[in-house]
Amino acid sequence: MPTPTTIRPWRPIYRNPAAPGQLVQPKEFFNPPSGLNTTAPISRVDPSEATSLHNLRMDGGWLTQRPGITPYGSTSSDAIVHALVFTSADGTEWLCRWTTTKVQYWSGTVWSNFTGSGFTVTEDAIISTAVWGDKLMFTDNTSGLWQIDFVASTYTHLTNAPICRQVSMFDRRAVLSYVSETVGGLQATRIRWSVKDDNNDYSGLGSGYEDLVSSSASIVDSQIGVYPINDIDALVVRGGSIWKMSITGYYDAPFSFLLLFPNIRTDAPQGTIAIPGGIAVLGRDDVFLVMGGGPQSVGAKIRTTLFDPSNDLANAVMQWDDLYKRLILYVPKLVKDGYSNVYHYYVNDGKWTQDIYHFNIKYLSLISYASGTAIGDLVGMISDLTGTIIGLTSAAINRGLLYTTLGANGIVCKEDINSTTDLDGTGAQAVMPILAQTGMIFPATIFEKVSIIELRFEYEAAKDTTLLIEYSADGGNTWTTYSTVALLATTKPTVAKVTTSLERDSIMFRCSSTDTLGFSLNSFVPWIQLGAEVLI
Repeated sequence: MPTPTTIRPWRPIYRNPAAPGQLVQPKEFFNPPSGLNTTAPISRVDPSEATSLHNLRMDGGWLTQRPGITPYGSTSSDAIVHALVFTSADGTEWLCRWTTTKVQYWSGTVWSNFTGSGFTVTEDAIISTAVWGDKLMFTDNTSGLWQIDFVASTYTHLTNAPICRQVSMFDRRAVLSYVSETVGGLQATRIRWSVKDDNNDYSGLGSGYEDLVSSSASIVDSQIGVYPINDIDALVVRGGSIWKMSITGYYDAPFSFLLLFPNIRTDAPQGTIAIPGGIAVLGRDDVFLVMGGGPQSVGAKIRTTLFDPSNDLANAVMQWDDLYKRLILYVPKLVKDGYSNVYHYYVNDGKWTQDIYHFNIKYLSLISYASGTAIGDLVGMISDLTGTIIGLTSAAINRGLLYTTLGANGIVCKEDINSTTDLDGTGAQAVMPILAQTGMIFPATIFEKVSIIELRFEYEAAKDTTLLIEYSADGGNTWTTYSTVALLATTKPTVAKVTTSLERDSIMFRCSSTDTLGFSLNSFVPWIQLGAEVLI
């Protein structure tokens, strides 16, 4: 047989991606979902994880749309600095808010003032609260310690207490941290406590203070707060360490202090929250759960996002949701842009999600609250009266997150499962987009391409909606529409599919919508051929 006498020129030839014999494989994403991962390279993110995730939580273990937002009443003439729900001993629930000049409660239809005077703060004030019997203590780090009496509908200044940044109740005493004394000024390392059973006596028998002046570094280890974890022990969080504060039983030295964990640093006075068995702390470079076995790092999956230099960690706020066993962490930006990022960490699963809001958040808290009923809502002659009956509640329970907006003309707003929209900073309606973005699909070798044959996804929706599916071939820098899919409301998990062929060197997908209600994304499955092999 003759042999060639010259070398044939090389020419690449691609196989037909639909050629018989090539295996079409499903690449399943988000089933089950593992939350957000913004730290790993996009080519190494697990298919169960998302590289971007907006307004899809994992409260039931699956990616489910968060509730929309509705306001409590109209805007305030003052900036709002704080809001929470207080539950009294008889079960009565009070929705309270603090403005720069007032302390108020929600009466069911309007915000009403607690009677009192002298309370004035700036809009960047940080409010700390603690229950004292059937009353609520609060401090703002500038004007002193105050107390709300819900029976009398008043608030009063506890004039014998020094100014402090954080207040807690431990061993039947008011315990104050980061104290400013009348004589001596600011004592940043000080913990001061009251006489037992008297939160306005700081000089009598049994009162006292402790200055934790030691530091594991060349900076002052300022006091953040005291967080009781049981009847005899509390954890003391400082700027660079965590200590244990224990009851001794001696009236003249009621507490002992022990250094537990040095070199855990935090700048966030509102970034620590008590959780079952310990505390959670937003540090300077990680999020820690501090339990019996020591600090546990849990922030690795979104570390680069949380600790971006543009974030304002000092004003971050952390809360704990016992129902879903999740941490809720709001991290504001140094330069406010009209949007807020709130992160959720599901402790039992070790997974993160992210919510985005169309306003600058000042503070957030959790509520499980029955709205007050206005007198005019009652039947009979009493309906001719005006105002509200204090403590009277309706059967409707409002559970979820409570937010205050930053700046003048502030709003208190709540999650509402019947709402498909958010609010902006003025109280006007704004869209609530959802988004889930995959990592990169890429072939095993440089001699192959990725061929998309079909895309299927399983979803649930409470209303008809439109889902936009896009792809990126350049690592997420630019996005092109793959398909726009009209989805019908469902009563059970439903599968939809899009048959559109696509071939690229590598590919990412994202799906989004701006008009959904009760939407769940149970799985997202491109059917692919890692084919188109170059023949030499």
